[in-house]
Amino acid sequence: MARRDQGRLTLRAIEIFVAVVEEGAFATGARRLGASTSSVSQQITHPEAALGAKLIDRAPRPPELPPAAAGFQPLALASPAVA
Repeated sequence: MARRDQGRLTLRAIEIFVAVVEEGAFATGARRLGASTSSVSQQITHPEAALGAKLIDRAPRPPELPPAAAGFQPLALASPAVA
């Protein structure tokens, strides 16, 4: 059974995205949010599905923002989820 927020852009997903970007890693972003690394990684897939683009390139260490995320990051930082 699919979760309701799968493929949707939620405030929680934006908060998670910002934490990972600001911390520079999924593990430290997860620690900051009091969540597991796997949960944080999974939660990033929801806005990616909603937007139809990768927001974080997981392959390099540290993770990098692909070009599609360049326009999303300022919007995420202005979100009430991170205020």
